[in-house]
Amino acid sequence: HGVLISWRAYIMACLYHGVLISWRAYIMARLYHGALISWRAYIMARLYHGALITWRAYNMARL
Repeated sequence: HGVLISWRAYIMACLYHGVLISWRAYIMARLYHGALISWRAYIMARLYHGALITWRAYNMARL
């Protein structure tokens, strides 16, 4: 009986530990993914903004 309880507790602990690890890995992956997306969006926005400014300056110079 005692062995049965500890065996089930061991299985539960292993499952819980695995879930905890995957949960943290999931959170980390989401954060990293979000940071990656915002970093790329930031770069794209900077490039687009720069192109817009140069395009306007080019038009102003043409005028």
